[in-house]
Amino acid sequence: MVKIISALLMVIFSIGIMNGQVKDPPKPFPKLDRLPEKLREVRESDVIWATRLWQRIDLRQPMNMPLNQPLDSVVLEKRSFFQLLLDEVIFDTTSEILIYKDYDLRKPLNRKEIIKIIRQADTILVTSKNNQVKSHSAYLPLSYIKSNLIYIDIMEDWFFDQRIADFDRRILAIGVHIPIFKVVDSVIDEEEYLRKEIYQKTDSSLIVWFYYPTLRPLLANSPCYRHKATSTILSYDEVFIKGHYSDYIIHQENEFDKAINEYTTGLKAVLESSKMDINLFNANLDMWEY
Repeated sequence: MVKIISALLMVIFSIGIMNGQVKDPPKPFPKLDRLPEKLREVRESDVIWATRLWQRIDLRQPMNMPLNQPLDSVVLEKRSFFQLLLDEVIFDTTSEILIYKDYDLRKPLNRKEIIKIIRQADTILVTSKNNQVKSHSAYLPLSYIKSNLIYIDIMEDWFFDQRIADFDRRILAIGVHIPIFKVVDSVIDEEEYLRKEIYQKTDSSLIVWFYYPTLRPLLANSPCYRHKATSTILSYDEVFIKGHYSDYIIHQENEFDKAINEYTTGLKAVLESSKMDINLFNANLDMWEY
C-alpha cells in the first residue's frame, strides 16, 4: 500500500512539473554586505549658519525612476525603495525601526494601522442575472500602491562649517506618501465583476516617516536598481547621501512653520521653491571672504 501511494505521488509530481505548476522557491534578494559611509563629524561651535529644509522627490521624473523600480521585484530579483521598506520594516513585526506619523518624529505609528491601509479588504456585493446577490471579498492589490507611489519627502539640515569653509547637509528623516484607495461601487453586476477595477485612487495619502540614521544600515546593504550604469552598484544609502536624485524645496523652517503650499499655490509656489533654492546657493557664496 505504501509503495502504491509513493508511486501515485511521483506521478502527480511529474505531471505538475510538465504543466509548470511546480516552481523553484524564490531566491533571496541580493545584498551588498556594506556598512553605512561614515559621515564627517561636525562641531556645533564650527557651524555659523544653518537651516532646515523639506525637499520632495517626484518619482515620475526620469532621474528618480531607479528609486521606484522595478515594480515587479520577484521577477527581476531586485527591490524598489518602497518594496524594501515593506519587506524589512512595515511588514516585519520584529523590526526595531520605528515608523512615525509626522516629520517631528514624536508619534510612532502602529504597524497594524499601516498594513490595514496597504492590505485593504472590502466586501463587494455582486448581482447576477437572476437578481441574486452574493458577497465577495475584495483585496487591494499591492501593485496598485506601488505603481501609484509618486512622492518621497526628505527632511534635512543644511549648514556652513567654518572649519572646512564649505556647505554640508545631513538627512534627518524620510517620508513616503502611500496612496489611499477606495471602492468604486459596493454593488457590481456579475458580468462586470471580473473585468472592472474595483478600487480607485483618492486624492489623499498616508505619509509615514522614518528616522534616517536608523534606516542607514538597511539601505547600505541593499542595491539600488539602475537602468544604464550597471557596472557601478550603488546602495540606497549612497543614493540619498550623495544626492543621486532630482528634488525641489517644499518647506523651509520659519516662525510660522508653514510649508509653501499652505500660503501659495500654482506658479507662485514653483517660484517660491525656486527662490528658496537660489537663496540657499547665495548663502553659500556669501560665506566666503575675498
